[in-house]
Parts: sequence; C-alpha cells; structure tokens
Amino acid sequence: MKLYESTILISSLMVVTSFQAPISLPGRRITSSLEMTETQATSESKPILDPMGLYDAKSEERVSGAIEEMEPDFQKVRPIKDPMGLYGEDTPERKSGIIQDPDVKDLNRPVKDPMNLYNADSDERKEGIIEPTKPEVLPEQKSIYDPMKLYSNESEERQNGQIRSIEPEIAVTKAVIDPLKIYSKKNDSSVDKNAIMSEALPFLTRPLVLTGELPGDVGFDPLGFAKSREDLLNYREAEIKHARLAMLASAGWALSEVFDKKIAVALHLTPLIDSTNRVPSVLNGGLDKVNPFYWLACFAAGAAVEFYGINKSKSNDASYLPGNLGFDPLSLYPKDEEGQRRMQLAEIKNGRLAMIAIFGFAIQEFVLKVGVVNETPFFFFPITETFKLL
Repeated sequence: MKLYESTILISSLMVVTSFQAPISLPGRRITSSLEMTETQATSESKPILDPMGLYDAKSEERVSGAIEEMEPDFQKVRPIKDPMGLYGEDTPERKSGIIQDPDVKDLNRPVKDPMNLYNADSDERKEGIIEPTKPEVLPEQKSIYDPMKLYSNESEERQNGQIRSIEPEIAVTKAVIDPLKIYSKKNDSSVDKNAIMSEALPFLTRPLVLTGELPGDVGFDPLGFAKSREDLLNYREAEIKHARLAMLASAGWALSEVFDKKIAVALHLTPLIDSTNRVPSVLNGGLDKVNPFYWLACFAAGAAVEFYGINKSKSNDASYLPGNLGFDPLSLYPKDEEGQRRMQLAEIKNGRLAMIAIFGFAIQEFVLKVGVVNETPFFFFPITETFKLL
C-alpha cells in the first residue's frame, strides 16, 4: 500500500513540474503546454489584417472582432498615377482619391509624334502639345537620289528639296549636234547648232579644246584626252618629241640594214644584223650585241636634250611653242609667220608618218622574218640589184 501511494505522489509531482517550466534537452528546447497556451493567447490579442478577404463572415476570427479591414489612411500615401485606367471606379484607391489622372496641360515638354500615333481627335493633338516633325533642311545635308520615285510628292524629303534625279547636273564640255532631233527642247543649252565638225572625223564634232591654233590640229581626239589647253600643250610636247625620234629611227633602221655589214667588214667588227638582214630590236632580238657604252651615250644625250627642253618650256617665253628648242644650225627655219607654220606642219605630219612606219617595220620583220630592205629593195638598192633580190 505504501508503495502504491508513493508512485501516485511522484506522478503528480512530474505533471505539475511539466506545466511550470520547459524541459531542456541538449540542442533542443521543448515548450510546455502551459507556455504554448500563453503564447497563443498573446497572438490572439493582436489584430489580423485581411486585405484579400480570406476570413469569411462566420469565421471565429471575424466573429470575435480580431479581423481588421485594410483601409489605411490614404491621405498619407503618395498619389498614384493611372494613365491606363487599371484602377476601377469601385477600388478603395479610386474612392479615396489617391489616383491621379495625367493632365496633358501639366506637360511642359512638347510631344514628338513622327509616326502619327496620335490621331486628330486625341486630347494631346487638340491641346496642341504634339510637335510637328519637320526638321529644317540644312545646306550641308546630302542630296538623295531617287531614280525609282520611291519618295512621293508629299514626303518631307521631296518637300525639303533633298530629292535629286539619278543624273546630276553636269557642265557641257563639248559641242553636241542633234541631226535626229533627239533633244525635244528647241532652246536646250546643251545643243550647239553652230558646232564645228572635226576634219579628221567628219561625223563627230571638233572638241572644244582643239581650236586649230596648233599646226596639224584637225580635231582628232576621239577619246577626249585633252581636257584643257594645258593638257593639249603637254600632249603636243610629247607628240613632237616622239615624232622627231621616230623620224631618226625609221631612217636609221633601213640604213643600218643596208650598210651595217659593209661598215663592220671595213672596221673588222662583227655585224649586228642577223643572216636575214634584220636589225636588233625587242621583237627580233640581238640587242645584247650592242656595246653598253652606246646605250649609255644615248641615255646621256636624251637626258640632256630633255632637261634643256623642260627649262626652256618653263622660261615664260611668249614665243615658245611645244618642241621649240632653238636648234637650227643650217638656218632652214623661215623668218615669216606663214613659212614657220608651213615648216611646223611639215614636221608634225612627217613625224606622225614616221611613228607609224617604225611600228610597221618592227611588226613586219617579226612576222615575215625578213628585213624591210629585202621586202622593198627598189627603195634602197639600184635597179640591177633589185631584180636579183626579187
């Protein structure tokens, strides 16, 4: 009996102790049921906010009055702008007056509408805050070429004068004739009704630069090399130099084929022409037989003449003409103006013929493998020897 009473007493003491203090274990704290009851009571005394209405009208929390409606003082809240009308008329924010609609009158900066998103009936357009997008065309703006007419007449680019045709305006550099009446306008400035036809090419007009002032000028420049008088004088300078060189070369070419072997035998030297009487040339070969000192002497003489001619052409002498080096040891140059022009014309014509001849010599000997003197012996040998060569 005593043992039974002792057991009941110990059990009662343990139950009382469990309600008074928590039991501590290593790394863990076990809260007693009494402490949990006190905590729950404390939490129940705090109002519960229910902005989404999760607690219905019959819930214990709402019946007990613990639910507090979420209606803060909106006067202290920052105004809300609702340009898209997301807040309905029945929302607390709209009823409390914190929703602020945008007022176009309060906008200080004008609104640009390059894509015309604001129609004519929009408040922004009526209030006049839409800024028209018509930029000023500056003088340095680049022109726009529109060959396919992609820009309409109402486009800003065309109204601003930026659109140009595919063919820019060019200045007429030479006369234009219109025998087929291709130019429709009678007063077209590009058509020269008084155009002078070229003497060399009668079906073309004479280039404006070729005025006929220089001897031998017959208006022949189909490729339009001479664009100005300066170009014309430079080309004439080059032409007269090549003409004089070609006259010397064409005469020396034929004479060397006639006398080279005779002179070489007399001086006990090796002839430069080959067995078919062809002179050394780039196409014929045999240039390696020529003494290098000969080439050096030719180069030095040519450089000296060229240097003298350049200095004379830049001497600002009003009487200077292209190629006028003042070389006339036999005094053959006439004193009168008419005779001088006749001499100049003869020189340029013979020089042009010599340039064609020397070119023909080189091609003929390369193709036929025979010297030019053997092809035309009646020009270079007595008539008796001519028949033997033929």
